[in-house]
Amino acid sequence: MMNFLLSHLRAKLMVLVLLPLGAGAALTALRIHHQYEVVVGLTPLTATSRLGARLGDLVHALQAERGFTALFQGTKGQAFIQELRARRQATDAALQAFAAEQQTPRIATLAAPALNSLKRLAALRLSVEGSRSAAALMDDYSTLVGELLALQDRLVQPAAGTPLEARFHALSALMHQKEQAELERAVLANAFSNQAFAGDQRDRFVGLMARQDAEARAFRRSAPPAWQAAHDQALGGSFQEDYRRIQEQGAAASTHLPEVDPFVWFRIATARLEAFKAAEGRFTQDLITEAEALEGAAKRTGILLVAGSLAFGALVLAWTHVTGEKVLRPIHALEEGFARLRKGDLSVRLAVDGQDETARVTEAFNSTCEQLGFMTSLLKDAAHRVAGEAQGLSASADRVSGTTQQLAKSTLGQRQAAEQVSAAMLQLSSSVEDLETTLHAVRGEGRRAMDLARGARSLGEEARTLVEGIRLRSDQAVQASALISELGRRLTQALANVPSEAIRQALERSIQASEAAAGLAKQNGLAVAESHSRLNDLGTALEENLQALAAMDHLAQEIGLVARDQVAASREVSRRMQDTSRGTGEVQLAAAQLANTVPEVNLTAKELAGVAIGLASTADNFTLA
Repeated sequence: MMNFLLSHLRAKLMVLVLLPLGAGAALTALRIHHQYEVVVGLTPLTATSRLGARLGDLVHALQAERGFTALFQGTKGQAFIQELRARRQATDAALQAFAAEQQTPRIATLAAPALNSLKRLAALRLSVEGSRSAAALMDDYSTLVGELLALQDRLVQPAAGTPLEARFHALSALMHQKEQAELERAVLANAFSNQAFAGDQRDRFVGLMARQDAEARAFRRSAPPAWQAAHDQALGGSFQEDYRRIQEQGAAASTHLPEVDPFVWFRIATARLEAFKAAEGRFTQDLITEAEALEGAAKRTGILLVAGSLAFGALVLAWTHVTGEKVLRPIHALEEGFARLRKGDLSVRLAVDGQDETARVTEAFNSTCEQLGFMTSLLKDAAHRVAGEAQGLSASADRVSGTTQQLAKSTLGQRQAAEQVSAAMLQLSSSVEDLETTLHAVRGEGRRAMDLARGARSLGEEARTLVEGIRLRSDQAVQASALISELGRRLTQALANVPSEAIRQALERSIQASEAAAGLAKQNGLAVAESHSRLNDLGTALEENLQALAAMDHLAQEIGLVARDQVAASREVSRRMQDTSRGTGEVQLAAAQLANTVPEVNLTAKELAGVAIGLASTADNFTLA
């Protein structure tokens, strides 16, 4: 039971700890899951950033190819053949690097439209040597570049909701600004080669300037201060003054352009585009570095969360184990103490540690053991006293048994005497009835004889009543004897005055019966006196018995019940002996019952003595402090 209790307590402690620990583990799991989602969300950023870098290289190479294509067209195919071929090779290398950078299905899906549009590049290159105009070629190249810039805009989607979203927007705006600057280079290079704008090229040039300013403002809205400073520094190089001057000349011209060497413009615009490319490369590298840092930080955070959760769980379990052992140690001690107590070792005492509930239970256990030891000592003393009293009770019961046997013998004589008295009274009654009959027969013989007869009958009735009263009280037997003697004396007197012989004979028989009854009454009185003496002895013995029973009443309920039965039987015998109206036969019966009860009392007293001795022996088996 105690082991079950300890297991139950240990289970409760574990439940009390595991419930909040489980709640914390659930929250930690949610946090780890969230962190995992962050890691999963940040993982494409690195790949997206790398793809953006390759995309920037491809756009720059395609822009350079477009610019040299414009120069090639402006010279009618007479110059820039080798430069155009080199630019095409650079574009092909950038395209291969861009295609190789596609690592995830999501990025491949985003890049698919741009790759499909680049398949037209081969046909576009063939048309350069044909009869297509420079403006149409520039539009075709711009369409391809626009597809790539649209892809750059779509690359912002994986960064949505992350710290890098604004930087992706800024990089996209920078690439659009660079595209407008490259288109501006191509348009002016073609215009300066022909000394005039062809068609709507001037309006296109003005629009390109406006879009450059718009993209610059978009870049500043999204870019961090460091990127803004780098952007301003890249575009504030030595070429900026010449670039602004030539740009203003082109914007001021309506139809014919001033004489500007297209190669000088191309070189200045190219230097500006290279500055754009340098800033773009730096920003792209910063973006890759920050994406890798965010991904690494997210992974480290997830690892730290898992490790911290495991460490915290282990710490909580260890603390629970230590605390549980500290809590259960006093209960283990109580278990051992109870085991020793069950074996009868009342000297066990447990150390009390602290003032908590367990310490109070331990104190109560020690107090209980002390009280049990004290009560066991009292029990041993009481058991020895009970054994002594039971032996005394057994001796008293033996004395009562002897007295009861004597009483039975004396009651037998009393019963015989009472039976003789009863027979004499019956004979007397019969004689009185005969006398009454004779008196009725001789009614006329005289009033005095009738009166004497009536008196004799009255005395006879009184004698019968007195004789019957012997059964009520033993001292009435003596009075009955006196009345019977008086009756005999009066009958003797009456005998002298009775003239009838028949009456005289009847009176003589009555006198003889009266004398016999008086003698028997005297004998009965002597028997009753002897019975009274025996009853006095019996009363003394019963008094001793009652004293012994009173001493043992609180220790043995059974002996008390038997003793009360004995007292009741003794009182009944005494009452029956004193009240002879119920006959000496009832007295003898009560004496017999008492004689039968005394052995039971004696046996019960001996059993009580055995129980007391066994109780004392059991108490001796306890180990006291």
